[in-house]
Amino acid sequence: MTEARCPVGTECRLPVDIILKSSDGVLLGGHQANLGAYSEGFPPPSLITPSIGHPDPANFEETSETLALLLRFMHNLQLPDITELQVNKLFALADAAEKWRVPSAMVVCYTQIASSQTMRQKYPFKCLVYALKYGYPKVADVAAPYTIPDCYDTVAKHIGHDRAATHAWLRLRQSWLDVLDKVFTSSIQYEPYVIRCEPGRCFKNWPLYFNATLAEARAFKGPTDFLKWVVDQDFSLNPLFVGSECQLPIDVILRSSDQVHIGAHTANLEQWSEGFPPADGVLKPANGQPEIVDLTEDAETLKTLLQCMHKAQYPDISSMDGEKLFALAHAAEKYRVHSAMAVCYSHISKPSNRLV
Repeated sequence: MTEARCPVGTECRLPVDIILKSSDGVLLGGHQANLGAYSEGFPPPSLITPSIGHPDPANFEETSETLALLLRFMHNLQLPDITELQVNKLFALADAAEKWRVPSAMVVCYTQIASSQTMRQKYPFKCLVYALKYGYPKVADVAAPYTIPDCYDTVAKHIGHDRAATHAWLRLRQSWLDVLDKVFTSSIQYEPYVIRCEPGRCFKNWPLYFNATLAEARAFKGPTDFLKWVVDQDFSLNPLFVGSECQLPIDVILRSSDQVHIGAHTANLEQWSEGFPPADGVLKPANGQPEIVDLTEDAETLKTLLQCMHKAQYPDISSMDGEKLFALAHAAEKYRVHSAMAVCYSHISKPSNRLV
């Protein structure tokens, strides 16, 4: 059997104890402990029957390139930079990340897709299908208007299997058609310039009127209403925050610069970062109460950082303002939280987000 190596390369010193076979026949080495720790889709090591000698390869539907990237997201090392990843490969990785529930890869792919206006303009159906399939209303909301010029048959090829979503799209498209009908049939006047349209001709204030009409559509009927019908049809949305979902016991308390106490878990701090001390290096007070550790970051930054150190869907930072984003980025780099580092880098490096 061909030797299967971990795609991380020489940086990874863990023994290969599971072999993944891609759809194109390539064998990749993995680590059962990492698959169980960094994903929710792979079985934990305790449920895998150990094999004698070379383990039998597990067959996967993903290509070797996608699997190799996914495995790299399941290490406590700097995560791969996917900012220049070709579109089809990005969506293939996003599908695999969602399928196998690898939160670090899920959030980086989401950031790439959600924060790129070029992405939704050039590939609106890819964005829309991704959003509807995995429950990302904000992505669907901004991608849907770019599908309006397409005919129903084109839409049906992409989302026809989802009757609620198809119905929602038809209602959205009709609302925009109604707006266009209003634009082309209204008697148009503007003060102090009263200039009437002649049939088939335009006038100098047309852009102002057109933009105002579209703004009205967006405010009342447009893309912000797109997912209402989908959600009403029992469409299950993924939670974006850890909150009450976390069942781990609190064994350390972080005190922020603004004096807020935040519960944390030493095992997670060790597993998801390189900057916090290992779990066995944290002193346990004699009274049994969790130790309080003072940190220089504010509470909001620390809470977001800790959410990136759980095996759950990560917070959405696509709407985070610049100061908070850079505060999170600095904290992620300081404590070497690779998942948060990758998300911040992906968001900051987007051309539309760069400071000029």
